[in-house]
Amino acid sequence: PATDEERSETAKGRVRFEGKWMSVAQRDRTIEKRLEERREQVQDQLDHSTWGKRKKEESRWFAWEHVLPQHVFERYSGLMDVYFDQFVKEWKIKVPRKKGKLLVCFYKDHPEMIQVGGAPSGVLGYFRFVEPLELNFFYDRLDPVFTEEVMFHETNHYLQSLIDEDFDYPHFPGESLAEYYGASRFEPETGKIETGLVLEGRLVEVQTDVLAGEMMPLERLITTPRMYEHYNWGWSLIHFLMSDPKTEKAFTESRVGLARDREAKRVAAGRGGARTCEPPEVWRYFKECLDVETVEEVRDLEGAWHEYVREQLEFVSPHGKSAAAERAIREGRRLRAKRLHAEALAEGGDADPLILHRAAKFHLADGRRSEAIGLWRKALALAPLEAEFYAWLGSALRRSKETEEEGLRLQLLALEID
Repeated sequence: PATDEERSETAKGRVRFEGKWMSVAQRDRTIEKRLEERREQVQDQLDHSTWGKRKKEESRWFAWEHVLPQHVFERYSGLMDVYFDQFVKEWKIKVPRKKGKLLVCFYKDHPEMIQVGGAPSGVLGYFRFVEPLELNFFYDRLDPVFTEEVMFHETNHYLQSLIDEDFDYPHFPGESLAEYYGASRFEPETGKIETGLVLEGRLVEVQTDVLAGEMMPLERLITTPRMYEHYNWGWSLIHFLMSDPKTEKAFTESRVGLARDREAKRVAAGRGGARTCEPPEVWRYFKECLDVETVEEVRDLEGAWHEYVREQLEFVSPHGKSAAAERAIREGRRLRAKRLHAEALAEGGDADPLILHRAAKFHLADGRRSEAIGLWRKALALAPLEAEFYAWLGSALRRSKETEEEGLRLQLLALEID
């Protein structure tokens, strides 16, 4: 039954809109104003939807070129400025103001970055470290956490270059540092970036090696000039070192000293007058700073690191478990994948369209068509404009004569959307 207030306001011809009582005309004006603002936003996006018509804007520290919706750009440009502010202070970096603001090219998706930037197809972002310097990365609409990780990773390479502009960090610790600081998150309550989080994509790879009994030797990791494991095992090593105040201080001394300490032996880097340290020197200097000189001391540090990887690093989100399930599928470990998908969904992943989509594909491949269809319908309720979801759902529906027509309709809708 209506309350006295509702009866009184209704008698005056007023309506309740967003928790307030107002006249019908006032409500209609509010709605029309918002519609007009939305029309302007859509038109602005259409006017700048191709790279040739990209926007050029500036934030506090960076000059940006992009074709993204304005609210998306403002979120990420704000994050970049906070990230940069924090590291300039913590790393005691001097910003080269004479060179102006660093150019950041922020693309709407991966294909656009590859087409415009000319990078190989496997590249997910990059820092151009020769003049003219620039950062390049793209927006992953379904996985904004991934976008932030790549953005923070590449920006960290720029920060490393500012420690000494004439020094090029070796692959280790350069890439491992960028991965460590890529796992960062903005905390609205404090207005700061929290660093040193678990980089769950890399943890998936490390755990795969651990389960196979393939533990990475410390010396091999540091003395190999360029290896993929600098991204995953290297990340885990730095996470371990930064987890204890004693080793954190020693590793920080090693990181900075490679570029600044006169005792560190540097050689020509092949870029103008730039210098770098070769892997054997990185290893020698690392041991000196960490105070591990003997074989036994190296073995003890390595053992502590490996134990930390096995016992301390673990998944902390449904997103991480979903990524682990995807990795398990690629390795043919379907029982593990089934368990991880189930855990990801049970622990909150059923509110994430990407996690639902991944689980649906797994169910469909395993012959559980009805479960897959249900998951895609949930995903579309959360992301109703995602063409890929309609395409997959349509494909699943077309496997039965009873729903074949509906499946075709959804696939055609997918083509219309994208």
